Amino acid sequence: MAEKHEEQLYSEQDLRSLFDAAPDATLLVNTDGRIERLNAQAETLFGYQRKEMLGQPVELLIPQRFRNSHIEHRREFADNPRVRTMGSSLELYARHKDGSEFAIDVNLSPIKLQGRMVVSAAIRDVTELKAAAAALRVAKEEADRATGIKTRFLAAASHDLRQPLQSVGLYLSVMSRQVDDPKAQEIGIKMRQSLDTMGEILDALLDISKLDSVSIVAEPCEFPLQKLLDQIAADNSPLAAEKGLSLHIEPTPLIVKSDPALLRRIIENFVGNALRYTESGEISIFTRSNGDSASIDVSDTGVGIPEDALETIFEEYFQLENPVRDRSKGLGLGLAIVRHIARLLDHKLDVHSVPGQGSTFSVSLPQVGVVSEAVTEPVLSDASTTTDYAATVLIVDDDPAIIDATVMLLKIEGFDVQSALHGDEALAKIEDGLRPDIVVSDYRLPGLNGIEVVRRIRHLVGEDLPTILITGDTSAKEITAANLARCTVLHKPINSERLISLIHESCGSTANPA
Repeated sequence: MAEKHEEQLYSEQDLRSLFDAAPDATLLVNTDGRIERLNAQAETLFGYQRKEMLGQPVELLIPQRFRNSHIEHRREFADNPRVRTMGSSLELYARHKDGSEFAIDVNLSPIKLQGRMVVSAAIRDVTELKAAAAALRVAKEEADRATGIKTRFLAAASHDLRQPLQSVGLYLSVMSRQVDDPKAQEIGIKMRQSLDTMGEILDALLDISKLDSVSIVAEPCEFPLQKLLDQIAADNSPLAAEKGLSLHIEPTPLIVKSDPALLRRIIENFVGNALRYTESGEISIFTRSNGDSASIDVSDTGVGIPEDALETIFEEYFQLENPVRDRSKGLGLGLAIVRHIARLLDHKLDVHSVPGQGSTFSVSLPQVGVVSEAVTEPVLSDASTTTDYAATVLIVDDDPAIIDATVMLLKIEGFDVQSALHGDEALAKIEDGLRPDIVVSDYRLPGLNGIEVVRRIRHLVGEDLPTILITGDTSAKEITAANLARCTVLHKPINSERLISLIHESCGSTANPA
């Protein structure tokens, strides 16, 4: 009785109305593969009149080359009927009455009707969708190629544009050591200031361009925060002391998750702004634990920021009290870069300020633990290890002008200097018996890069020689990932005094100018 009631549930008119209301072309196909019912949308889609399709094999609507395989698929489906979507993973095509073909998606649903099994096939023309998807795929491939070209260009430009700045800076340092005339010294100082500004402009513009082109990819990892803060202290303490400021960094045991190179860029920008806008007092870096997150705060006792400017300071080229674009007050790009990087890392930024009293810039990031016990870094040199000999420095750089200027500068400082224009030349000198006390290498070299050169030199001499790697890439991701022991990274254009100081510290040399 229940079966009879089910059979009488819908009248012929009900079924026709139901079919015609469907948005897609719909067919009812029996187990013999013949079309029993269809709706008006099916007539429109395939170009046949209803009477031309009823009772015909469904293969009538399939291109000739697919008909035999379709018969096999239809028989398999009859043996195991189930709701099935076709077309998402297969290329399916239908045939119009005029012989033209078009791409389709098909949804199959087995239905028990009047005591027997039939299949409802809902068919949709997806020609335009597939064409749009193909066009999108081509556009994406073209965009990816363009991004790749831009990334390679920026990497090359970052290196090539910094090379002349690097050599000019080194020659200036050589000149300042050989010229006694006060007027000439003053000109040299002004030239150095202009050179530093050019370096800042180049760094900022390249960073913005890389971030806008999505050619910088974050590579987060877990690491102790203190090591990064120690690097920031080493890089910024000399400038703070030069301005008569105190740079205080509160020790922290926290382990955080971030991209170390990009996080360092954020904090370096905060510290750089604090140094630029603070004339007296101190700059402090504190770390606060908030359970699963940590906050790094950089505070200063500088001029402060008006409340109505707090929302706009992270915009490109925005500067406070600098209508004439005084370059000594920065470029207005540092905090814009910080905003880009924070979005890339999914880190939260915050700023609080009181005009006339100072500002605090903060970045929040995931905290994953604490260091179980204090880790003491090995001391590379101290009074007990200082020697009186002239340390031997191996310089590896593919730019002859940089080689020439660096050799001149270090020889004036009393070092024994050897040089090589590429990795193979450096390795050949090691194989011939050269045993340097320290290797100073450019990262981008023809053939072997700086990391590979240093590793091979260390293998040949059997020890981890102190190393200074110099790079024009502001992120230095590859160098960070290499995790070389006893290695310091400097960014072009380098500070000559910083280079000389690092060589002295690493080698324990007290060499005096010749």
